[in-house]
Parts: sequence; C-alpha cells; structure tokens
Amino acid sequence: MLISKKVLFEECPRHGQSPLNLPLMHVAAGFGNGIPRLQKPRSSSFPFREAGISIVTSVPINRQMPPVDLLHERGVEVSVGNDNIFDVWSPLGNGDILERAGRLAERFKWIDEVSLSRSLGYITGGKTPLDDKGNQVWPKVGDAGSLVLIDASCSAEAVARRSESKAVIYKGSLVSGSLYKQKQSIER
Repeated sequence: MLISKKVLFEECPRHGQSPLNLPLMHVAAGFGNGIPRLQKPRSSSFPFREAGISIVTSVPINRQMPPVDLLHERGVEVSVGNDNIFDVWSPLGNGDILERAGRLAERFKWIDEVSLSRSLGYITGGKTPLDDKGNQVWPKVGDAGSLVLIDASCSAEAVARRSESKAVIYKGSLVSGSLYKQKQSIER
C-alpha cells in the first residue's frame, strides 16, 4: 500500500487524524522515489520516523536509492530486502541477502571493519553481534535459536567477502547444511 506524502502529512492532520494512528507501514523504496532529498539533519524531527514508516530497499545498482545512512541516522527503520528470490527488476543475482548487505556497504563506501559489521543490521532486523562499544549483545541466553552459520571470522568478513553459508538452524534444529567440516578426499 502506498500513501502519498500529501495524504500522510497534510490530509490526516487536517481531518483530525494523526499519521501515527495508521497501521504499521513499510515502504518498498528500492529507488527512493518520493523520498525527500536529505541533507545532514537540521533537527531531530523527521516525518517518516514520527509516522512509524520504515523503508525497505533492494540496493539497486546504478540507480537512485534512499539515503540509507541519513535515514538511519534520523531514526527511520531501514532494511535491505529482495522483491523475491530473483529480484523482479533484474534477472541477475541469487537472492542472497548477505550479498545485498555487501552491496549496501559497497554503495555507501562502508569499508572499515566497524561499518561493514554494522551493515549486517540492515538484514537482521537491527541485530548485530556487538554494540557500538564492542560489547556482545547477540546472541544471548534465551534468544530464539534461529541463525545462519557463515564461514567467516567476524561480521565484517562475512559481509565484505560474501562468505558461504554452512548451516541454517531454525528454532534450535538444523534445517540445512552441516555443523561439521567435510573431509575432502584426495584422488590421484
């Protein structure tokens, strides 16, 4: 459902309704159409955040897209997604969301270890293993046992190198892959 900025921020208040009373809304804004050109924040007030609108981008190549860093800085929930397994905008790609996180880091030149690890939050609902001070915040005892095990030494490597998924665990059960290294035979 798309609602114009005019309806959301002009018509609702005129009729005595707050945009905050609308159902939770995610705007699929792969190209950033309709998102105002943002500069560095002049105030902490931002209509998308105040209205509870989140943004989902497919991180298109060579096309306009939302200013993810500034939206996030202003408190707007931003996530990376695909339209489906094979993106409807292009036949290229494999539907791998970790690859999309790497593309996001590439687009915004997030090339240091901290920035790369932070880009993981855009595909995990905001969860990253470490907080801004380096303290482990995920996983914790009691968290749902749903995760993907990646062949990487850290989050930054997983994003930058598009590391291979080794196993998928859902609610504590292995549903794909293996938890053990496979022995490779040497044929002569």
